[in-house]
Amino acid sequence: MGLFVNAENYYADVIFKVQDTGNVLISGITNHPALEMQETQELTSKQGKYWKLNISINETFSNFIYEIQLPKNSIINYMKLPDVARIEDSNNGLKIIGTGQNQAFEIILQYHINSKISGNFSYFIYIIIILVLLIGIYLFHSKRIRKKKNIKIPEMTDRQKLIFNFVMKSKKPLTQKNIEIELGLPKSSVSRNINSLQRKGLITKEQRGMSNLIKLSVPPSSGKFREK
Repeated sequence: MGLFVNAENYYADVIFKVQDTGNVLISGITNHPALEMQETQELTSKQGKYWKLNISINETFSNFIYEIQLPKNSIINYMKLPDVARIEDSNNGLKIIGTGQNQAFEIILQYHINSKISGNFSYFIYIIIILVLLIGIYLFHSKRIRKKKNIKIPEMTDRQKLIFNFVMKSKKPLTQKNIEIELGLPKSSVSRNINSLQRKGLITKEQRGMSNLIKLSVPPSSGKFREK
């Protein structure tokens, strides 16, 4: 389902209503063409009694909210979800509600439908699933926190700080020409200081046609930069 589109600030607030036939009704608000309002069978597949729901979009979304409505009496066997999610039980079946920021839109679920399941047993299964999901999210975040390391910012000249802060605060890709114009600096000075920042590991420089695309070596949203 992943469609490649040039860099864009994608967002989504969508609902996926999964039918027991495998059809998926998509509704809501988004600016990504793959999540526009539609009815499709391309998101599900079936092997034996097990259904698989696969919604994988490689592009990064600045933020998204989603709700998945599974058929009545569905039992989840496996799930891969973005960081924050919860499961709700209703008279019409399970609902999975989640959010994400600055990441790909990737949801994979395996489930099967059991029309003979009793109410008490169903409730017990759902509680187990919720506990497993919460434990998984906790372990994931704990592991990421343990691995997270701060990057000390090396000493910079005033002009290097000016360029670095401008690149860090920018919400769109910058060319070397953008920096020269916006900061009113000579081309030679910008080029020299960008090379210095690149050697210090603070920014990267990528050739794009006749110009260079300048960006941070680590995204500012990671929270890894800190002063000495």
